[in-house]
Amino acid sequence: MNTHRGLFLALVALLIAASLSTASRAQAKQPQSQPPPDPAIVFEAGHPGGVVDLMVMNSDGSNKKILLRGGHHHMPSWSPDRSQVVFSSDTNGPGIYLINRDGTGLCKVVGTSGDSYPGPYVGPVWSPLPFGDGFHRIAYADTSAGSPDLLLVKAMCNAPAPTNLTQSDLKTEWFPTWSRSARRIAAAVEDYSVSPSTEGIVVYDLTDYGTLISQTNVTSIPGCPLATRWVAEPDWGKTQDKLVVEANLPFGDVGDLWIIDLNNPCNAQNLTLSANSRDDEPSWSANDSEIVYRRQPFANGQFGYPVSLYKINATTHALTELMRGGTGKPVVNDMHFPDWRR
Repeated sequence: MNTHRGLFLALVALLIAASLSTASRAQAKQPQSQPPPDPAIVFEAGHPGGVVDLMVMNSDGSNKKILLRGGHHHMPSWSPDRSQVVFSSDTNGPGIYLINRDGTGLCKVVGTSGDSYPGPYVGPVWSPLPFGDGFHRIAYADTSAGSPDLLLVKAMCNAPAPTNLTQSDLKTEWFPTWSRSARRIAAAVEDYSVSPSTEGIVVYDLTDYGTLISQTNVTSIPGCPLATRWVAEPDWGKTQDKLVVEANLPFGDVGDLWIIDLNNPCNAQNLTLSANSRDDEPSWSANDSEIVYRRQPFANGQFGYPVSLYKINATTHALTELMRGGTGKPVVNDMHFPDWRR
């Protein structure tokens, strides 16, 4: 009897060991870093007549779908857990709104009950990590006082009143983007206190509770490539301390994409260079290997059509057109502010 029991227990032990070994091998085969599932890119899609929808598509440009139809929905950005999108809209009075990635759960974060549009809510972006009180923050530009200032609001429906990060009558501060640590924000700043005015990228350092510690202009360093250009629309790398920005000559219309290494801001790399288009509104991919952006033709001093969304490989500079204006049902004639999921 004892012999049979011993054999039975030995057999059970072998089966358990084999099962654990198989599970271990299966786990080892899983990639350590996978890109987020599609749809990977959200963007605003303008239709003839002025209606602006929110749309999503896969990272290769396939499977385009409308996320939110009708009204005027602008400047979308993914939540860090990829489950929601934050955006500016006049859906139920101008403000900042959230919607789930399946199109459900629409709610207002902050805003007014009036019918003015576009309202003082520009470029909302979601912090990748929570702050000291356990809440994530949404950074955005408020234009209600004339010159846009940066504000922070809790990332939740019906949030408490926002707080000012910056406040100046002589500067336009907008297009915020978060660092990976959520304790730094980069934004485009046009400074009217000097003549002629300048436009560059300022990095703001924050406390664990979202108050301002210090700020540094990273593009106005004399002798550096971007010191003589107007620089805007930054997007902070999702795995590295690099910004991709749009830059052009003062009062110029043709913009190119540049990459700025924040550990050495003078080390700025020109990514696109075209005399016949404006390349702007860039966003890094999940692993910072590619960038999605908007391109609009420019010739004889005028902007033209069709507008396209492209992605570019940050290393090889290989281009892929993801979407061209004038296509789709209903027809999409313009696209803006693509954002790639983390």
